[in-house]
Amino acid sequence: MSVIDLLKKKVKDCYGLVEFTYQGKDGNIDPYFHEDGTYSYLLYFDGYEKMVYSIEDVMNTRFILGKSLYVLKNDVDLKVID
Repeated sequence: MSVIDLLKKKVKDCYGLVEFTYQGKDGNIDPYFHEDGTYSYLLYFDGYEKMVYSIEDVMNTRFILGKSLYVLKNDVDLKVID
């Protein structure tokens, strides 16, 4: 499984908070499951927060110093907190 596939799986499956570091700074992805069956994801990095509503937006939103997780897939250190 590629890094990008593993990242998408961990976030999409809502294991819990996904923490990561990039250039010594902390970030996270906090998945929420809503009663109506939809999901949202709070993206956080270095004081910046953004709510998105799909795994594609999680991967493509430029919230890490102007870059997306997709672009940085090999440069972030991930940790999943159950």
